[in-house]
Amino acid sequence: MKKKRAFTLMEIIIVIFLIGIITGVISYNMRGSLDGGRAFKTEHAISQLTDILEMEIAKGDFPPETIVENPLQFLRRSGLVKNPTQLIRDGWNNPLEITINKNGALQITSTGLRAYRRKQSATTRGLKENDSSLTQGTEDIEPNDLADANG
Repeated sequence: MKKKRAFTLMEIIIVIFLIGIITGVISYNMRGSLDGGRAFKTEHAISQLTDILEMEIAKGDFPPETIVENPLQFLRRSGLVKNPTQLIRDGWNNPLEITINKNGALQITSTGLRAYRRKQSATTRGLKENDSSLTQGTEDIEPNDLADANG
């Protein structure tokens, strides 16, 4: 009778270790995709929320300040949103900041989207600085530098 060769403990440990490394790489890459999806959702929520609240302001039934203070009430009243409580939150589940700027225009911002854009900007800046083939012989010129050079 032939003996069947079984996997050794070392072979099993190596396979589990490789699976762990592959899972770690995939999850690290997925994180960036998830943040991109959250940013996309937030941008579209801001756009939709802006349109609906501006329509409510244009009706003239209530002052803009009242609409900004109680956006959920006016979203429900409009009947245009299936889930108003979800619309007033960004992709990171933070509440959107709804204000009226000094020009009287509606302004909606997100702390999560602002942080994501800052992170993306820093990453892009870091890539440009590290790629010597693209930046060799060039210099970043700021608008203030041009003003200083011209007098």
